[in-house]
Amino acid sequence: MVFALPPPPSTASQPDKESILFVVDADAAVGSPEGYDLDINAKSIRVAANDPRGLLYGAVTLWQLLSAGPGKQKEVSVAALRIKDAPRLKWRGLMLDSAHRFQSVDFIKRFIDQMAAHKLNLLHWRLA
Repeated sequence: MVFALPPPPSTASQPDKESILFVVDADAAVGSPEGYDLDINAKSIRVAANDPRGLLYGAVTLWQLLSAGPGKQKEVSVAALRIKDAPRLKWRGLMLDSAHRFQSVDFIKRFIDQMAAHKLNLLHWRLA
C-alpha cells in the first residue's frame, strides 16, 4: 500500500488569501545581504531577502509605511507598490561617547532602537 504525502505549504509569491509574508530566498536578486524586495498588492505584503538582515530592513521599511499617517489610526491603507532596496554603504553607524558623559541604560536601549529604525548597522561605543 502506498500513501501520498500532502503537498508542502504554498510558497507562491501570490497567496490565495490576505497575508504578510517574510521570505528568506537564496535566489532573491536584491544586491546585497542587507537588500530586500518589498511587494504590496491587493491581497498580500511580501518581503523577500536572501539573508535575515535584509528581512529586518524590509520590515523596518514596512513599519515606516504603515506608521506614516497622522496620529494613531485603527486602519491603514497602503497603495500597491514594489520597493527593491539595498544599502550603498557596508557600514552605516553612529558613535556614542559614554566616556565623557554618562547615559542611562534606558537611553542606550532607545539609542540602539533608533539606530535600527534608521537602518544603521554599526555602533561605535566609546567607553574610555
